[in-house]
Amino acid sequence: MIDETNAEISAPEKPTDENLIEEEKKDGEKTGEVQNEPDDKAKEEETTKDPEKGLNGDNKHEEEKAADNSEGLGEKVAKHYNELPSGGKESRKESPIIYLRNFNNWVKSIIINESLEKIKRVNSREVAVLDLCCGKGGDLLKWQRGRIKTLVCADIAQVSVEQCEERYKELKRTHETRRYRDPLFKPEFITADCSKERLLDLYQDKNIEFDLTSCQFSFHYSFESFEQADMMLKNACERLKVGGFFIGTTPNGYELVRRLEKSEDLSFGNDVYRVTFEKKGDYPLYGCKMAEKYNMKLLYTKTFHDFFREKTKESTSLLYKMKALETYPPRLESESLVSTAEDAYTHAKDFLEGIQLNQDKSSSTSKYRDHREKNLKHVGTMSKCEWEAVGMYLAFVFVKIDPEAEQKRAEEAERRAKERAEQEKEREERAKAEQEMAENAKAEEDKEEQAEENPEEKVEEIEPEPKAESRKRKHEEEPAEGDDDDGEPAAKKQETAEETSV
Repeated sequence: MIDETNAEISAPEKPTDENLIEEEKKDGEKTGEVQNEPDDKAKEEETTKDPEKGLNGDNKHEEEKAADNSEGLGEKVAKHYNELPSGGKESRKESPIIYLRNFNNWVKSIIINESLEKIKRVNSREVAVLDLCCGKGGDLLKWQRGRIKTLVCADIAQVSVEQCEERYKELKRTHETRRYRDPLFKPEFITADCSKERLLDLYQDKNIEFDLTSCQFSFHYSFESFEQADMMLKNACERLKVGGFFIGTTPNGYELVRRLEKSEDLSFGNDVYRVTFEKKGDYPLYGCKMAEKYNMKLLYTKTFHDFFREKTKESTSLLYKMKALETYPPRLESESLVSTAEDAYTHAKDFLEGIQLNQDKSSSTSKYRDHREKNLKHVGTMSKCEWEAVGMYLAFVFVKIDPEAEQKRAEEAERRAKERAEQEKEREERAKAEQEMAENAKAEEDKEEQAEENPEEKVEEIEPEPKAESRKRKHEEEPAEGDDDDGEPAAKKQETAEETSV
């Protein structure tokens, strides 16, 4: 897995736009371009502390739930984020999972940008977004650059919402001092447990409709119970316009169960993460079918590994601009790698050595063919532990449909498919008949040509021999040569004539 992945990771040594990178750094200092990093880190820490709830639903028995009812999962989550200190840019740089969090941020950016592009084909000016479980506002700059009109931010943690609001004010001050910045959206901030409270009752505009709902690395917190998961879905989809999108990122339950079942005990992980369950074999199911209740249609789910393989070639510059990959080996002697494990980067080392060994080869099937001419000495990568952690997550996209319109489209599609099938059948029958006619005509032509080349031998007609009597009669009827008409010989007639004359 690692070798295949890093065959795709290889990219130009530096991003293409140094000015853009420098601008991104300046933005990060004030507005926190990777603002989601503290949030994502906290969510990963929460996963490690209470993964059986945070990632895979509540695995406790009902009596255990009742015993712990004094402080539910929602309260724990709110308390955790409220007490979490707000880290600055320097502290984020020192994080051992800095590239992992930047990678997660890159995935979010791709999903958000693609969704906004589709929305703007229909509605280019009045785009409204619901940032469900917004945290400290890690995606505010994304929404500004997406040129949306309205943003509603909702989260369970009061402190996080306050920090999100402060971050917006800083963004507004930056916007006012830089004329070339993207236009700023109108915000609304709500503190609420989105898995228990109906947000429609809290909106300033009760008639508001959203083009997009985004829930990043948070939806799994609602899996404490079916009712909470349903309420989270209601809040995400209830006020979406037809054609609007519900996007997000969340732990991959199937992958978690697979790793758990493969482990010898109730825990699995590495130096970057660890997940511990209370038991095996009892896994609550919260599937995509739940969204059908709110007229939502699943467009896709993709693991982060698959997402990376699909998007990395078209988004390489963004990948490097957001520093989602670590440079191996370090460019400067003063720089060091995040992981100190001996085998953490063997995949990158082997890849670079493979490029050097295959410089003179021309095999079109070699995985190094796209990199030979670059003579790369550095490669963008992640440690094996980080890549394993990335594999726990997936991205999803739903779209809201009109059931009646969808049914009509389905019926129309079925009717057209039936017509095409009938037309195809008629064409096949005509083609078959024409082929038979052509074959028959060809057979006739072949027969005529064969007759001309090999004509049949005609049998000669032989007259039968006349009978003897018939020949005698014929002889009597036909005078002999030299006889007169009376049948007497000419010599005898002459003698008679001479005697008469004497």
